[in-house]
Amino acid sequence: MSGRFYSRPSPSEPPFVEEGGTVSRGQTIGLLEVMKTFNRLVYQGESLPERALIERIVPWDGDDVARGDVILLLAPTTGR
Repeated sequence: MSGRFYSRPSPSEPPFVEEGGTVSRGQTIGLLEVMKTFNRLVYQGESLPERALIERIVPWDGDDVARGDVILLLAPTTGR
């Protein structure tokens, strides 16, 4: 699915996740707007760790993204 990435629920609200923070399985990481419909992007998948450190959020708020594009660069949370 391709669309426009948004890091927050609305311009006046804080982002779903931030660089340097952690993300847990099931947590919303952003929104993808496709044909005026907003879809939640959720951190999930059997191959992903239960929790991870967010090193970088790749797309800027409002950037167009396509299937397969990297959204988050993650690191293990071991020792944190």
